[in-house]
Amino acid sequence: MEALLRWNNTTLGEVSPALFIPIVEEIGMINQVGRWVINEACRQQRVWGNKRLKIAVNVSTNQLLDVGLIDYVQAVAQEHETSLSDLEFEIIEEVFLEQSEITIARLIELREVGINIAIDDFGTGYSSLSYLKELPVDTLKLDGMFVMDVTENRSSQGIVAATVILAHSLNMKIVAECVESAEQLQFLGAKDCDFAQGFHIHKPLLPDAVIQLI
Repeated sequence: MEALLRWNNTTLGEVSPALFIPIVEEIGMINQVGRWVINEACRQQRVWGNKRLKIAVNVSTNQLLDVGLIDYVQAVAQEHETSLSDLEFEIIEEVFLEQSEITIARLIELREVGINIAIDDFGTGYSSLSYLKELPVDTLKLDGMFVMDVTENRSSQGIVAATVILAHSLNMKIVAECVESAEQLQFLGAKDCDFAQGFHIHKPLLPDAVIQLI
């Protein structure tokens, strides 16, 4: 599962995360919002009956560098009686390039307490194998731009196949984003992609509907 922020405002209607997240970051509230999301993810695990459903949460640069992050996550997990191994933090590529030493140290600490780490939207930033081989990362999430035309674009096919091999050679799992057709899913399966997400599998659901689906 992946936790997705949605804002339905009585005055503004549905406000896109692409609009309100940058504003939250600009006014310095991203850490507060990020902590709330982590708390909600752990709380939801308990509501679902701790069925060992892994929940991925997007974590910003500011959150990652928050010195109190690990203590907070551990406290929240204890409060809701959930396992940190059921949490995955998704971080975009640029974070690793901007704060390499600090970032790696923090990721190591997070993994030591059991949290899984994923690189989100892989392939859209300034990918570098020199940094990738040193990272304490469990999962690569291949950006949907390579998946959307994978059944007809030979370049996308090559990138997908090569990224799967790359991830597996680094002992990482790979997730393909934005899967919207059976043909795309079949291609990914033939290339040994580990996981997929997208509208073909299911559209986003409210928490109560998730457990009914399962």
